[in-house]
Amino acid sequence: MKFGVVTIGSRGDVEPFIALGKELHRRGHKLRIATFDDCKGDIIANGLDYQKLAGSGREVLRLLIGENVSAAMYMKNLNVLLESVKDEFLRDVERACDGVDVVLYSFLGSVVFHVAQKREIPCFRVLFFPMDPTGDWPVMTVPQLPFGSIYNKVTYKASDLVFSEFTYRQLGDWRVSLGLERLGRFSFNYRESINKPVTTLYPISPTVMEKPKEWGPNTHLTDPLGVWLSFM
Repeated sequence: MKFGVVTIGSRGDVEPFIALGKELHRRGHKLRIATFDDCKGDIIANGLDYQKLAGSGREVLRLLIGENVSAAMYMKNLNVLLESVKDEFLRDVERACDGVDVVLYSFLGSVVFHVAQKREIPCFRVLFFPMDPTGDWPVMTVPQLPFGSIYNKVTYKASDLVFSEFTYRQLGDWRVSLGLERLGRFSFNYRESINKPVTTLYPISPTVMEKPKEWGPNTHLTDPLGVWLSFM
């Protein structure tokens, strides 16, 4: 099988897929990683296929992962990052699905979800921090406040609405060009594709983080590397 990966962020968003790719190669499969040029050398040095994505890993780090980046700043900066390379970036994302049997993507690589949906390619979300609703803690970038599980769950709903708005404004025309319906402002659909829940893999040991009770059977803590291969 040929696996395609779209991952955006720091080296920490790429290196787990390099490890996965090396093991998949050992088992007779192929894996191609689409990301920024910053990690091209490491990918090729490990014998994996590389595909360029328009953009800069350094800018992602500075604008999205830097210290004191609030939730409001995060979304503003995400729009800035995409607008500067949008057309080329989206073409690269489409190419990332060419000739692959399975698509895997990190959180910021979720844009490839739309192409996989159109081409009916099975896809996996691979997340390195919790992004599925739970009452145990709030969503990323939102402060922990002493308001309990209701507050924590509401932060995920708010995050879904924000990303739905982002999809509506930034990706609506592109979805139509792919032959997909234009999603509404409140249509957060990243957890379901081709009328099936998207399997989500968290390569995190249960020793580090217990699986929240709200997460269903399609969400897995895979305890790196060997266990999460069993889901492929």
